[in-house]
Amino acid sequence: MKRIIFAILIFSAISSYSQNDVDVIFLKNGTRLECTIQKIQNDSIYISQFSKKSMITTTYPRNMIAVYLINNHYTTPGDEVLKAAGNFTAGISLFVIGGTLGVVGYNDSNRELILAGAGFIGVGSLFLYNGFASMRRAGKKFNKVQLKNDRLIYKL
Repeated sequence: MKRIIFAILIFSAISSYSQNDVDVIFLKNGTRLECTIQKIQNDSIYISQFSKKSMITTTYPRNMIAVYLINNHYTTPGDEVLKAAGNFTAGISLFVIGGTLGVVGYNDSNRELILAGAGFIGVGSLFLYNGFASMRRAGKKFNKVQLKNDRLIYKL
């Protein structure tokens, strides 16, 4: 059991350090570009993007750009709902695995299986809690959407 918890902690620490902050540019034609902003000048923005294995550097004039977000701390409500759905799926799957292990361990009088089942249920509850938190963030973001003159307006 200690090994499983240790492996989960090591995996989560490695995955949290491997994530990069991504900048986002929304062009006036509606295109969303996930990139790294290299330089911002009065008339243009220089970005770099990865295309398969190579890095491509591009320049966009400021009159083509609607909004740019540095370090992308902004996500849409739909992104939050999708994140919540993934967390709910993982949490419920871990609950089912944990419950199955607990029942099998109880029927065989195997204490280790019962404890492993409890561990899976505990980790599954963390995923479910994270899913509920994502749904709460999505709800707050949906409250910022307004309908005016046949247009949806999202206030940052």
